[in-house]
Amino acid sequence: MAQADVGNCSVHTIVSVETGRLTLSKKLGWRISQATGCDFMWLTANDPGLAVTDHEGRRYTAESFKAAQDRTLKSLRFYRIEPALQLGVAYSLLHRTLCRVRTNPVAAPAFLEELEMFVRRMLELDPELKDQIYAEIYQWNRANVGAGKSFPKSFLFPRSAAPVELMRTQAEEGQRAVADRERRMEEQARKVIKK
Repeated sequence: MAQADVGNCSVHTIVSVETGRLTLSKKLGWRISQATGCDFMWLTANDPGLAVTDHEGRRYTAESFKAAQDRTLKSLRFYRIEPALQLGVAYSLLHRTLCRVRTNPVAAPAFLEELEMFVRRMLELDPELKDQIYAEIYQWNRANVGAGKSFPKSFLFPRSAAPVELMRTQAEEGQRAVADRERRMEEQARKVIKK
């Protein structure tokens, strides 16, 4: 298998991970997963007893690897809007989870606490953004809580409609991108059929 096949990792690195001399980092696991079509969670579980699965949770096959290596499909996978679309999918999954746990007096607060802690951890990676967000929260609290209009709110409390408007704009852009991707994939499938 060539280096390009496994996310531009050296053979030495791959062998070191396979033999246990090197721990598989999340970053390396992600690159290997994207390059091979192997499920990221399966890779990072590091449990030889688990059956190998692909990105769709099905048994990993040679076809899974071929699809991951297909350059024509790869170009459809990593375009500009993909991260925002992934965030949209994450929102959908989180919303579905919250709907399930909403009535559970233990699970609902724990879910929201975990979500808040995750966002706060990510903000630690960007002090400038962190300062900006905390300044916005402080300003809202000063204008509303300080003025007696409201009581203190949680970190994730919706203080304005701006996040919803941003989600709407990104969703519209995402819908156009998904429609374009589906059209291009249909064109690709037609080309394969003609051959």
